[in-house]
Amino acid sequence: MESNEASQGTFREKCKSYVSPLRKMQIVSLAAIVISCSLFLFSAAFELFTLLRIFLLFALLGVIGEVIAFLKIKKLKCYRCNTNLAYLFLDPNYSKTGTSLIFPNGLPDNVTECPYCHADFQK
Repeated sequence: MESNEASQGTFREKCKSYVSPLRKMQIVSLAAIVISCSLFLFSAAFELFTLLRIFLLFALLGVIGEVIAFLKIKKLKCYRCNTNLAYLFLDPNYSKTGTSLIFPNGLPDNVTECPYCHADFQK
């Protein structure tokens, strides 16, 4: 997210609109991985070898989607000091989620300012 995008709406709203599609991408990618791996095992058990490559391809696409979401979240920066704020979403201690496999909906409620330059995220 570029620093000049924060001029419309609050930074918190911009973060939420930036992270929301990435969160959906993660959910779809994880579902693709789980479903295709289970179908892969099912087809391997019943010797349906022609389907194995298709299910492996879907699992690979799920992994690629997950990696893309993580790489895009790394571009989230403070609008004032351009410091990387991705750890607020990736670290379960800050995001207040049990896992970092799926991003939270937005910035954590207890984070109201940039930890580095103290820029207000409500503006």
